[in-house]
Amino acid sequence: MAKFVNLCPHLLRLRRNAANVAAEPDTNDIVVDSVKGFDGKPAPARVSTTPGGRLADVNGVAAYGPTTFGVVEGLPEPQDGVVYLVSALVAGRPEVAGRNDVFVPGTGPKDGAVRDGAGQIYAVTRLVQA
Repeated sequence: MAKFVNLCPHLLRLRRNAANVAAEPDTNDIVVDSVKGFDGKPAPARVSTTPGGRLADVNGVAAYGPTTFGVVEGLPEPQDGVVYLVSALVAGRPEVAGRNDVFVPGTGPKDGAVRDGAGQIYAVTRLVQA
């Protein structure tokens, strides 16, 4: 059985029983807490960014040019038996594409994620490979 390493900044609940759409614990769920740094705070994999330059305000609201995305930070090299769970932004970077050990929690409208009464994701029922 693979070991899950959660490199998202929040807890993930993986639901093996996709027929259970209740936003409550299921005995088959796999709960994976995020990786923590030395300070105890989440240490997710991230993509480095460079903010765009300041543009003219839009109706009094500050506006900026597009953000430039750089390299992935905090994603370990592949290890046997380890599956890394990352954000879609991390998984979409060219240096991550094709890695068979990197997955994104399936949260799209057709992914079958379990949502609570407020519409927030409670559990995911599928993983999508990078």
